[in-house]
Amino acid sequence: PTELEDLDLLGRCGVKGLHNFSHRIDDFEKARRVADPTEKLNLAYIARDSAVQEAKEVADVESRARETLRSEIRELESKLQAKIEEESGALDAYREDTNRVMCLELKEPCRWNSTYQQLKSYVMRTGDLPPVPSACAAEVDRRLSIWVQEMKSLVFSKSERIINAPHRIEALESLGIEWIESSEDRWNSMYGKLVAYKRRHDTVILPSFMQ
Repeated sequence: PTELEDLDLLGRCGVKGLHNFSHRIDDFEKARRVADPTEKLNLAYIARDSAVQEAKEVADVESRARETLRSEIRELESKLQAKIEEESGALDAYREDTNRVMCLELKEPCRWNSTYQQLKSYVMRTGDLPPVPSACAAEVDRRLSIWVQEMKSLVFSKSERIINAPHRIEALESLGIEWIESSEDRWNSMYGKLVAYKRRHDTVILPSFMQ
């Protein structure tokens, strides 16, 4: 047999059950346990030593590449953390400035703030929101009630006039306004419509849908 065929046979020892010792091989094994090896074993030693050298070179390249990548990752992580902290600081500054703007907006002389202050005074005086418009005795209270209904309508319809002003929504909620219509609110609303119908038609008998 040729030398290549001899080398190809080295992986088999010829004894059943003793043909694979890979699980017992240490990394970069170079020991020559036979002082005066036969030609076959010597060829195997030479092939093994060449493979060890090649494996070491590949491992060194891989190790350098791994360390380079680790260094780049650490640098990128450091840059990312700096950007995260920069973004967090910018967001904190934005929230602080926006909160200051919202607080000042609620103090500016304008129609919305004027009506809100009237509603606030009413709630502080009576302890509750004004009833439905038809149940209000005073015209000023009726207007406040209509305004509250308008604000609710804007929220229900997700109008930009109110959705883009969350500080106004929160200010209204602080007075006890609830955006989910309760059964009592619904009853009062329908009752108010019935009262208004009675005033216009002098009757509470509604026309049939079939007519």
